[in-house]
Amino acid sequence: MFSANHKLLFTCQCLIGLVATASLVWWLGFENLYRTAGQLSPTRVGQAACMAVVGLFVQAEKWRVLLVHLIPRATRKEALASLLAGMGLGLFTPGRVGELGRGLFFSSKIRKIALLTAADRGISMAVTVLFGSLSFALLEMHYLSLACFSLLLLSIGTILFIRNGNTVRFRLLERIVVVFPLVPQRAWLVSILWAVLFNCIFFMQFSLLLCGDEEGALRASALAPAIFVVKSLMPISFFDIGIREGAAVWLFTKRGLNPLPAFNAAFGMFVLNVAVPGAVGWYFVARAALKKHGIGIDRKDVE
Repeated sequence: MFSANHKLLFTCQCLIGLVATASLVWWLGFENLYRTAGQLSPTRVGQAACMAVVGLFVQAEKWRVLLVHLIPRATRKEALASLLAGMGLGLFTPGRVGELGRGLFFSSKIRKIALLTAADRGISMAVTVLFGSLSFALLEMHYLSLACFSLLLLSIGTILFIRNGNTVRFRLLERIVVVFPLVPQRAWLVSILWAVLFNCIFFMQFSLLLCGDEEGALRASALAPAIFVVKSLMPISFFDIGIREGAAVWLFTKRGLNPLPAFNAAFGMFVLNVAVPGAVGWYFVARAALKKHGIGIDRKDVE
């Protein structure tokens, strides 16, 4: 159960998301957004949907290369199910903290799996911040590029500081760093490479969801990392709704590009990469809950 503070935070995030999205729709015009969305080729939407599926399997493999060092018998199918279950739980929890519940799918080491999930998410964010820093540099927004790069260096430095036996006030970070020795360095490196691939797929998917000529899409693709690093560093709304779209509209407007397809593409990314996988994930959450109560067990439990 969540405390009163968590419920208040969740309520505030919902309000921020609704107000931000409503304001953007009012400013851009619902009819304009609808007309722009209608200009997008169904082929490109299908390609973006296919890339969402590919990205999901990439994330699952990225998760598995770490998970097998805690649950040696974990299969790719179980890693995917665990990932989807976490995404399902993350849908309706403040700050998507429910994603730490990937261990629900397993019968042991749930706490360590939660900490490993936090580390896995941290790797993804670090790679996104790195891409965002490069994107801001290309856009000649050097202050934001420097801020992202400094944040990345500060985070890495803090982790190394803790690994050397020092302590900080942020106890959760200390607990996360404890799981690092449980996984070989090679596995961490492989996970980083998978994260790089996933980010590339993610940015290409955003470009596909933009309507317009190829030259415009190519120019806009350079904005994708900047958009999503802003979203990642500002988890202040429910599902990041409004923040993702607001960042897209802001950057496109600043670069003299049409913000209408940017809003639609950003919202489409939410549907394909958050809402749909999260909804599917609730099937695995329900199955894990039934299994915990001894209902519908059809295979040997994971040790």
